[in-house]
Amino acid sequence: FKGGVLAAFPPALMLNLATNGSGALTLSFTWPSGVPPATSVFFQYAIPDAAGAFGVALGHPGEGVTP
Repeated sequence: FKGGVLAAFPPALMLNLATNGSGALTLSFTWPSGVPPATSVFFQYAIPDAAGAFGVALGHPGEGVTP
């Protein structure tokens, strides 16, 4: 994807988010009730980057696992 590897595919949810002045982003999240234990959810971000391939840079994929 755009010269990188899109690991979190196919996208189930796409959000436009903004970072603070330091470039940090804090997200708090509560799992919906009824989600089975040990369910994995994968996430990845793409940001505009004029120096990146096709003007985009992809972040490393991450994983969230239900307790």
